[in-house]
Parts: sequence; structure tokens; C-alpha cells
Amino acid sequence: MSEAGAGAGAGGQEIERVKLLLVDDRTDDLNILRMTLDSPGYELVTARSGAEALKKVLVDEYAVIVCDVLLPVMDGFEVAALIKQRERSKHTPILFLTAAGADMRFIYKAYAVGGVDFMAKPLEPDVLRAKVAIFADLFRKDLRIRRQAEALRIATERQKELELAELRRKTEERYKNLADASPSIVWTAAPSGALVHPNRRWREYTGMSHDRWRGWGWLAAIHPDDVASFETGWREAIIRRSEYTAECRLKRSDGAYRWHICYAIPEEDAGGQLIGWVATMTDTEELRQAIQARDEFLAVASHELRTPLSTLGLAVHALRVAMNGGAPDPARMLGKVDAAERQVERLDKLVSALLDVTRIVGHRVMLEPDDCDLAQLAREVVERARSEADKAGCELTLEATAPVVGRWDPLRIDQVLTNLLSNALRHGAGRPIQIVVDAASAEAARLVVRDHGEGIPREQMPLLFGRFQRGRGRTGQGGLGLGLFISRHIVEAHGGAIKVASEPGQGTTFTIELPTAEADAADAADEERSTG
Repeated sequence: MSEAGAGAGAGGQEIERVKLLLVDDRTDDLNILRMTLDSPGYELVTARSGAEALKKVLVDEYAVIVCDVLLPVMDGFEVAALIKQRERSKHTPILFLTAAGADMRFIYKAYAVGGVDFMAKPLEPDVLRAKVAIFADLFRKDLRIRRQAEALRIATERQKELELAELRRKTEERYKNLADASPSIVWTAAPSGALVHPNRRWREYTGMSHDRWRGWGWLAAIHPDDVASFETGWREAIIRRSEYTAECRLKRSDGAYRWHICYAIPEEDAGGQLIGWVATMTDTEELRQAIQARDEFLAVASHELRTPLSTLGLAVHALRVAMNGGAPDPARMLGKVDAAERQVERLDKLVSALLDVTRIVGHRVMLEPDDCDLAQLAREVVERARSEADKAGCELTLEATAPVVGRWDPLRIDQVLTNLLSNALRHGAGRPIQIVVDAASAEAARLVVRDHGEGIPREQMPLLFGRFQRGRGRTGQGGLGLGLFISRHIVEAHGGAIKVASEPGQGTTFTIELPTAEADAADAADEERSTG
């Protein structure tokens, strides 16, 4: 069945309409071509010159070009050569027509310029229709292939976009999970600086709802005295697209303000375009407090060290004066030497306390355990403290009815008891102090130091065993604030525990329990040394 008579393909399938370009300078010949190739499957376009044909090829794509060879000004071969130079039309089939008959020169030239066939006038309609139909059908197949390729390309790009979107979603979800797992506040902002996503820590810390923090509403969490300078610096960083660091007080959900340091960095895509900001806000309140405590400690340590040094210097000077003044009074000089020795001993204790703190912080508490009697250790410490207790107006009593034997470091346990007793004398001056030593169980010994002083305020209890924590007794503050800190670590290095009970105005009781088994203490000491 010829193409010209077909309105539908096999099975009634609609044939796609394609364009044919008919080029001839003679009107009668063009009409013959139109009548011969008239079909629902073709859209026929005509041109009466080579120039007109070239213009039409520039605009549209054709399934076949049927071109007369003998055209005025520019013959069909020249037109074909120009058509083949264009990338879009170089594969378009060109069917040449001529009234010159089967001249071999024309045939060779037709093929040389890229023609696909050559027909002589007068034309045989069925042959022309058959040849055109073949190339039209090939063109339709090529169109389908190109459309399928384009559809495949679009589908592939769409799939890539979907995969990229899924990857982006998973990445964002992973980022949010990582941010929510962070103990610090983490948030992201848009290129404009408006908050986009704060992590869980932010939401829990500030207690702000989404409607309150979104956009620039999050600035309401910053202390009123800090918000202006913070916002100004933040907006300047956004304009400069530079990192931003600032300190501010952030309002907690309970209304308290704590110092935080904010660090924000810009995020850019592969092309260098700003796509947002990532920031952290780290609580520095404890660091500030630690720095303040350190500075206070340095001031206290300087004072505590200067006092015995000054006294020692005066004693040495007095000895020099006495020795240079003729016959010295031995009793007087001996008194000066005793005073100097006391100050040297005091300096030694202060330096030892500082060294102990260094060892504890570095997890290097060294124990030298030996068999010893806790009751006897307590008696020795109490006897040494008698004179100091008398000066403080305290009655010291020791309840130790039976030996309590264990394997401990006697010098370290002596140090702990001395620290607790000094603490009791300072805070319980003028009132009785009791020391009790007994067996808490078959595996543990117990040591109790109880005073009847002013007690410890409830708010100070959580900080009691920290470094540089100095209580205020009736005689004012004293010591380096290291005694209880060192005592706790010595007791724990032995595998024991220290507890405190106190009521304001009712006194304070420290209770220590130490394991009597050598293995427990040795294991605890090893663990203390290996920690960190």
C-alpha cells in the first residue's frame, strides 16, 4: 500500500505527519509533486529557488528534500552542498530531479554532494511515492529513537534529581541527628541570618517555641544588655560573609542567664555561593567560674605563703641581730629557732597540698599501703592537735575502744584525719569535737569527725569537695580550700568513700569508710592511677 493513500498504519495506528520540502522553479512541476505526494502523513512545503529552500531549511527539519537540479542562480547541487554543511540538516536525505535524462555526469555529481537518489522527469508517481515513503519512514523511526533517548535522558536526570534530593534529605536528617546529639547548642541559619534549625539542646535550654525563635525571634533569648552588640556584629559578619565569634548571656528556660560563646561560620556551595550558616553556642559559665576560682586561689595562696615567709624572715633577722649583738641569749635564740621551724613546717604543708592537687589532677595519687591500726592513727593525730584545740576552746574526745586494723597508707590516712580535724576546729571553735573509730562491718572500717559549729549552708554542699572551695568559719576564711578536695581523692584511692551531713547551726559530721581488705585498696589505687 502506497504512502500517499495511507491515512493510518497497520492495525489502524495513526501515522505521524512529517514535513517534505519540494524545490522547483516551475509552477507546473511543483503542482505535479504536490499532487503525487499529497498524503495525510505529509506536510508539504514548497520553495521556488535555492535561496528560498535554504531559508526554509534553517527554520524547520524535513524528512526528505525533493529538489530539481536545474534551478536559476543556484542549482540544486549547490543548494545540497550548503544544506549538508549545517549540522542539523547534514543527514537530511535529498532526492534530485532533472529533465536532462539519465546523464551519468548528473548522477555522479548528485551522489558526490550527498544526494540519496536521482530521478528523471517525467516522473513515475508510484516510484517517487515509494522512495519518499522509505525515507519518511526512516525519519519517523529516527524521531522515535531521538524522543525515546530524550525521554530516557529526562527520566535519568529526574532519577538523579530524586536520588540527590533523597541524599540531601538523608544528609540533612543525619545533620539534625548529629546536632541533636551534641551537648552544646548548634543551629543553622539562612544566608540572611534568620534561624532555620536549632538543635534539641537549644530547644530544651531556652524553652522557646518554634513561633518565638523562627526568623530573628531567637535574639530574644539573649540578655537585653548583650543583644544590641551581638546583633550588630552578627549582621556585619553576614555582610562580610566571614566567621563570627562573640560572647553573650543566654537565657535558660528557668529564667537564669549563663555566659555562652557563639561561633558561626558561612556555608558555601561548590560555586562559592553562600547557602547558609552553621553556629555553636558553648556554655562558658563554669569556665568563667573556674577562672574566677583560680584567680581567687592564687590570691589566697599568695597570702597563705607570704604569711609564714614573712614570719620566717623576721625570725632569721632576729637571730642575726642577736648573734651580731655580742653574747647571745641561748633561750631567746632557741625560741626564735622554734618559731622559724614552725613556719618552715607550715610552708612544707602548703607546698605539699599544692603538689597533692597536681598529682590528683594528673591521676597520679601514689599509695604505700601497710598494716596499721586506724584507732592508733587517730590517737596520734588527736594528740598533735591538742594545743590547737585548746587555743580554739574545743574539747577533743576520741572514741576508739578496740583496734581497727587494715592495710592502708598511714601517712595519707593521717593527712585525711588532720585535714578533717583542722576543718572542725576552724568551723566549730569553742565547741566540742568528737572523733569515733570503729568497724562499720566485717569488711570496712569507719572514721567519724563531728563538730558542733555553725554547719554548712545547703547551697554550699554540692561544692564542698571541689578545688579551692573555702568555707567561712567564725574566724573568717582560712586555708587554700584544698583540704577536703585532697581528702576525698585519698579516701577514694583506698577504695573508700567520704560522706558529709550538716544542718545550719547544728554542726557537721564527716564519715569515712575504708575497706579493710588489701585487695580492695590495691585495686582502687591501681584504678585511680590508670584513670584518664
